[in-house]
Amino acid sequence: MNRDDCCNDNRRNNSELSNQQMREPMGPPPSFTPTLPESELGEQRGAFGGQPGFGPGRMPDRRGDDFDRRRRERNLRGCLRRFTFIWLVNGNSFWFFPIIISGQQVIGFRWRRGVWVYDRINVRRILYHQCY
Repeated sequence: MNRDDCCNDNRRNNSELSNQQMREPMGPPPSFTPTLPESELGEQRGAFGGQPGFGPGRMPDRRGDDFDRRRRERNLRGCLRRFTFIWLVNGNSFWFFPIIISGQQVIGFRWRRGVWVYDRINVRRILYHQCY
């Protein structure tokens, strides 16, 4: 086998793997909607300016919710190819099926209006996640 055959086989295997990885889930997500854990509710309120004394032109307390959220562990590797419920810092929440983590991006499929739609999310936008 010459060098060109080797490299062509690697490219073919990589494209097959990519096609296999990019498949959406075969069915819908679980039929329930999880609730954000009590421990996270304070952080969500802080993210929307619900914290007293927090508003335009005011810096958040270094010990406050905003500081903790930036340091939060956002490791979704254990959730790859599993139904995952995502809560974003803007208050949105949805079912997600992550398939690839690339740098600060989680790539996968988001459940919207009864169908899976390809989507990518910056991990800094994720307040909390739970995989099932």
